[in-house]
Amino acid sequence: MKRVLAWAPVALLAALVAIFAFELATGEPTQQSPLLDAEAPTFTLDSVDDGAPFSLGETRGQITVINFWASWCPPCRDEHPALVAVANTYPDAQFIGITHQDDPDASRGFLDEYGRADQAVYLEDPGSAVGIQYGIFGLPETFFLDEDGVVVGKITGPATIGTLLAMMEAIESGERPGLVIAGEVQAVPGS
Repeated sequence: MKRVLAWAPVALLAALVAIFAFELATGEPTQQSPLLDAEAPTFTLDSVDDGAPFSLGETRGQITVINFWASWCPPCRDEHPALVAVANTYPDAQFIGITHQDDPDASRGFLDEYGRADQAVYLEDPGSAVGIQYGIFGLPETFFLDEDGVVVGKITGPATIGTLLAMMEAIESGERPGLVIAGEVQAVPGS
């Protein structure tokens, strides 16, 4: 009996470590983004369509929505019509779609099939440098910036029209909506 009791603390510690490891491996992303309430990392990327450069600095003074997506991502296909609809509803906001670990031809094919918002820009992120700056671990992920370029909201997972509209309305009202978990993300290859 003493032998069993001597091993009890070790067994308990091993069980706790196993539970923690399991939660890390399978849990939903519930941590706040370190970018929330911070100035958004700046970037200049080229357009998927024509190679023209676009800089995040061009969006100062506008609410800006940055969506990371890829043609190989099933949740991105589900989400894209909502992004297009909401972008077309807010012509004074800047919507930016950034492809993540995607082939430019496949990205263009995706946009040809699923559509482009009138005022949106769709950019390539070769080497995923901007995705790394933003801490992307799955797709889709969407960041919301206020007029000063501060990240005030983030949606992890495929957003719906309702979720996107609620975020935009909150930001227009001067609120900082924070993190919204909208569903599971598609894991990024190699992460």
